[in-house]
Amino acid sequence: MRGVPLSALGKALVFAATPGAVLAQFALGPTQTRFRAVAGWEGSFSLVVNQSGTTPSLFGPATYAVNRKIEGKVKLDKLLPLSGGWTGHVVEGVVSINDKYTLPWALGLCTSVNEVKGTGSLAIGGATGQPEQVFLTFDRGADTWSLVLRENAIKADWTNTLKCPGIPDQVAVNPQAATQWHAQIGPMGLPFPASVFQLIGKQVVDGQGDRNGGMDVVLKADLTYDLKPTLVELVIEPENYDTWRPEALWDEETPASPIRVKAKLQNADGTPVAEAGKAKRIVFELVNVSHEPGIAGNMPRRDPKKTADLKFVAEENTHLEISGDEGNVGRTPDGRYQESYVVVSSFDWGAWGWLKVTAEMEGGATIEGYLKGDRNHKPVRLPQRAANSFIPDSWKRGKGAEKADSDDGEKEPKGLENCDGDGLTLYEEYRGFIENNEHIEGNPLKKDLFVRNMGGAALEPGIWLFGDLTNLEVHSGFAADELNLRERIMNVNYARAPRRVDQHGVVVAICKDVDGGLTILRRGTIRGRPGTTDVVCVQPPGRSGSLTDQFRLALSDVLFAYDKGVAHELLHATGVEHHGNTDKSRTVRFVPSDDPANTTGTPHYEVSGQRATILDEASGRDLAAERDGLYAQLVAEGLRQAEAMRAAGAIRDDVAEFLRLLVRPRYYGAQEKTFGFPGGEHSGDDDCVMRYHFATYYPVRGQANSYYEVPAGTEPLGFGLCELAAGSGVNGSAHRPQPRYWDATPGRGRCRWWVCVNDAVPPGGGP
Repeated sequence: MRGVPLSALGKALVFAATPGAVLAQFALGPTQTRFRAVAGWEGSFSLVVNQSGTTPSLFGPATYAVNRKIEGKVKLDKLLPLSGGWTGHVVEGVVSINDKYTLPWALGLCTSVNEVKGTGSLAIGGATGQPEQVFLTFDRGADTWSLVLRENAIKADWTNTLKCPGIPDQVAVNPQAATQWHAQIGPMGLPFPASVFQLIGKQVVDGQGDRNGGMDVVLKADLTYDLKPTLVELVIEPENYDTWRPEALWDEETPASPIRVKAKLQNADGTPVAEAGKAKRIVFELVNVSHEPGIAGNMPRRDPKKTADLKFVAEENTHLEISGDEGNVGRTPDGRYQESYVVVSSFDWGAWGWLKVTAEMEGGATIEGYLKGDRNHKPVRLPQRAANSFIPDSWKRGKGAEKADSDDGEKEPKGLENCDGDGLTLYEEYRGFIENNEHIEGNPLKKDLFVRNMGGAALEPGIWLFGDLTNLEVHSGFAADELNLRERIMNVNYARAPRRVDQHGVVVAICKDVDGGLTILRRGTIRGRPGTTDVVCVQPPGRSGSLTDQFRLALSDVLFAYDKGVAHELLHATGVEHHGNTDKSRTVRFVPSDDPANTTGTPHYEVSGQRATILDEASGRDLAAERDGLYAQLVAEGLRQAEAMRAAGAIRDDVAEFLRLLVRPRYYGAQEKTFGFPGGEHSGDDDCVMRYHFATYYPVRGQANSYYEVPAGTEPLGFGLCELAAGSGVNGSAHRPQPRYWDATPGRGRCRWWVCVNDAVPPGGGP
């Protein structure tokens, strides 16, 4: 028995006539003319039938129950040039059928029950293997339209049961048989919307049934449709888009770094639009624009403005009508436009936003533009960047830093464990800073440190030495309003941009009341960070003091002791401490044999009031015995010279007396001297800038109150940054007669591995 056709769906979805016959009958209605600019359609439809009843048939009343559903998504992307209609295919769709027909048979002596059940895909063509072809056509002679599918089929299970009195039921099964739907084409009469282009609605469609076994069924289907047009395209072309980056000038109001953006209407295939495809106006709009305060991370520091960072400046867009609260809307005067352009100006080094361009067509339809080459890129991101980033792709590629805007994970230079980064996010390094009235950027692959040099040329070599030792990216040319003593946050200007912490700079100054160097920490006394360092002070370079006197240095090293001191203090500000803290300053006095208070008659030294032995480091000789007569001679010679100058009239009597009073204390008076002890500030690697070089004496191991005197010119200055706590050089095991100051105190030394410039990492921890 042949199958039952899907006649009730025919009027809505299928036709027997050829496409050519349909096109030949085409004529435009008054509403249809505004669809000439449509290049295609995408959307969805569904047809649902749920109907049952009784109907006359050849041998008497028959019953039917019809449950059918056809739904799918369509894409019509080919224009039918003669008609202005479109054709395409179903890209995703399903047909489901569950019908039952009961008819009198054999002059009403028997009953025939027909059941059809099946589900098939429209997208893969059901039984035919070809995707379902779809047409959207205008109805001839009426200002309406129709949606039409080409004849096709699915595979369904057919079952026929013949029931006759007195004999067993005869069941015939035809599994997976091809089930076609077909019918005469007729206009659907679907209405056009009043103004917009989108075809959306719901309507009952009458079907025209075919006779089958004497049964004629006319069905009604609920048609739901939602079809959006692929209109004439609006393509956006920013000039130099792949390299453009925002810039700024100093007053937050002067436009900088303009980028010209063209918007052009074209057909989907890239050809020029016809007159009907031209826009009434083209509207440019900056949306979701950044409002980061100031122009860079550190400028201006006082009352930075939070105005829009991208704008349309009227003087650069005289062909547009500029409006919006922040100059963010520009539109052409009403006319007929195939293309136009806008100039976007920047007011911040880290500006970002989106540019939305819309063509407003006659009849009220709008076309939103997309970036040339990427239909999904709308609105257009300015600058060119990933959807989850505010940084230009070109900048990330150029810097070799293709990572998240919030990243603060620079590994280099290696320093304190778990102290990656420098407290600045990738975005903040890209946005940059103002240094000496010039824009600079952070190094996204290397840790940065910002230093305000208040001492000028005298401090520069020490800052350079610090940079060389740590391999940090050191920026030290900041003016007072760019990094000041009172407020040192380098990324002080922020709003929506990714941020991790208030990252500070370090101020280095010459302080007249300081001897040597002094790093003033706000929190605690060790393991500083830029944020906990109030100021780094060093003594004046031309004054006698710890950074200028010779001590036991070689004369050639004295010239560089000041620079070492500056670097030393900057290291304190970045987490590095001394090699220990056991060294002391003590009074030392030589007691000659003829001193009335010397009851023993033997020359000796006193350290902090206690008798002590001072030995020559090289020979182990007792230096008190060796110097007893020498000091007496020197004192006598000094007195003689003072008297000779007085007698010759070279100096007055009071001056001569003053000189005589100075001579003896020079050799026999108590003097403050530095003693270096094991594990103290002089210990560890003797080439490290964090090691002191001031000691004159160090204790003899195993002998109480006995000390070696450091020979003049033999104490190393140190120009390195140690990686080990073990003593080296004069502190090493090979030094004779013994290591001077031995290894650094446990937990000290290894200075390189303490360096940390990131204010997000609290002081403490370490190697």
